[in-house]
This record gives sequence, structure tokens and C-alpha cells, in this order.
Amino acid sequence: MKATQAARDMRVERAVTRIMAAAATALAFAAFATETRAQQPWQPPTQPAPPGQFQPQGQPQTPTTGQPTTPQPNPWGNMGSGGVAPPPPLQGNGQPQPLGPQQNQPPPNGFQQDLDRSKDKDSGRGLSWFWVDAYGGFEHAGLQTFNGSSKELSSGLVRTTGSGGVVGAGIGAQFFFVTLGLRGRMGFFSPWQLGRIGPEVGFRFQLGPFEPHFDLGGGYAALANFDAVVPSQVAIRGGYGRLNAGFDYYPVKVLSIGGEASFDFLGLSRPALTAAEVTQARSKNHSITDAQGALLSSKGTGYGATFALVAVIGVHL
Repeated sequence: MKATQAARDMRVERAVTRIMAAAATALAFAAFATETRAQQPWQPPTQPAPPGQFQPQGQPQTPTTGQPTTPQPNPWGNMGSGGVAPPPPLQGNGQPQPLGPQQNQPPPNGFQQDLDRSKDKDSGRGLSWFWVDAYGGFEHAGLQTFNGSSKELSSGLVRTTGSGGVVGAGIGAQFFFVTLGLRGRMGFFSPWQLGRIGPEVGFRFQLGPFEPHFDLGGGYAALANFDAVVPSQVAIRGGYGRLNAGFDYYPVKVLSIGGEASFDFLGLSRPALTAAEVTQARSKNHSITDAQGALLSSKGTGYGATFALVAVIGVHL
């Protein structure tokens, strides 16, 4: 019985020794495999091959565009376990941070392209704050266009319509697309001249080197230099209102050339002369008839208009 028991104990001891040796061998192999994986460089996750196509194990799939890709560095170093890498770090907004510089940025949209083209076509003038201009051209005037009678205003001594040249100048300030200024104009007609001066406000719209504009103005108007025909005691004066439209072209930053068309509405009056002034006027101009003398002794009014086409040159600072 003792011999049988000793033999049984020996067999158990041998079995335990074999199990412990196998466990030690398994632990040594696992430690070697873990060290080998840690020494291998990190590889980006691969995508499965399309159905029906063989993809070798351990090789990243190349993109369908035919261009090779460069593996991106692992932000976590060589950390990994069993071939599984941790996810990339998150950005501040909770989205995964890209592993490398972003490539293949989307092209600009149509609005951005139109904006770039408009910048290329822009004259580059920037803002201007002060301006001065001068102009000249043709003008037609009718002093009594809207009240019919041609003798009430001038007492029949001179014609109340005429065509001739016109010159003028203006100066002012510009606030972005709004202009404020003072303008004077003189029209030369036979046998009189028509002068006007007054403020105006304008609106300008910059389209590259071109600048359309619209202006509204008004002020004082008077006839001048007709003493050779009308007695010096006779004065014809009043006011005007103007609507003006045109465009400027900028060959350089501070210089503009352009054209304008304008319409002026005129409201003029002639004060009545006393009997003594009528007698004095007839003594100096014997061609004044009794009927004209009677008209001079009463007040005359006239409502007329002018139309002008002019060329303009301006300086903008």
C-alpha cells in the first residue's frame, strides 16, 4: 500500500511539473510577441478591398486615383496593443483632429470668383474727399417757355429765346458716394447772357474706372450785358432749379473726364419802373414805343427752361 501511494504521488508531481513548464513557455512567448509588436511602426487603418478583389494582409490599400499616399505620423507614438491603435485626439469642437495637413482644398465658389474678378477690374482709386471741375459746351434757353407771352418779361425789347455756348465750374466735397458743392454757370446768347450760381448735391456710383452720377441743384439766376438794347434801369433776375446726369471716366486716380446733360427750370421777374424811370429810358433809347413804355411801368414775370450738353474735366483729391 505504501509503494502504491508513493507511485501515485510521483505521477501527480510529474503532471504538475509539466503544467508549470507549459505555462512558463506560454508566458515567455506572449512577452516576446508583445515586444515585437511594440517595435513595429504605426500603420494607418486599412480599408477593406472591394468585393471580388484580393487584398494582401498587412498592406494598406492604395487609393483608386493611382497616386501613392504617404503614411501619416501617429500622434500617440507607438502606443498600441494587439494591432489596435487609439483614435486620433479630438479638437476643441469635438471633431477628430486630422493627422496631417489638409490637402485638396475645395475650389472657391462662383461668388468668390466674381469678387476676385471685380477687384482685378477695379481702378484702384480708393476714396476721394474734395473735387473741382470745369466744363463747356452748348446750351439752348427759353426765358418764357411756360407762360407764352414773349413781351411781358422783356417788354418786347429783346428776344427771350436763344442758343449759344456755355461754360462753368464747380467745387465741393465728397462723402463716399454723396457729393456736396457750389457751381456757377454762364450761358452766352445774343443779345444777352444768363448767369447762374448755387449749391448742389450729387450721387455717384463707382463702376471700375467709370462713375455715373446724378445731381440736383438750384440758386440765383440773372440776365446780364444787355444794356445796349434794354435800359440800365431794367433788371431781370430770379432763380433756377437743375437736374443733371452724366458720367466720368478716370484715366488716372485723381483725374476724370466725362460728359453731362442738364435741364434748368427758370423763374425770372422784372420789377416795374416808375414814370420818371420810363421817361429817362425813352430819352436814352428813342426806339422805345409808347406800348413798350407801358409794359416797362408794370412788373413782368417769365417761366422758362434751358437744356445743355457739356464736356467736363475734374480733379479729385
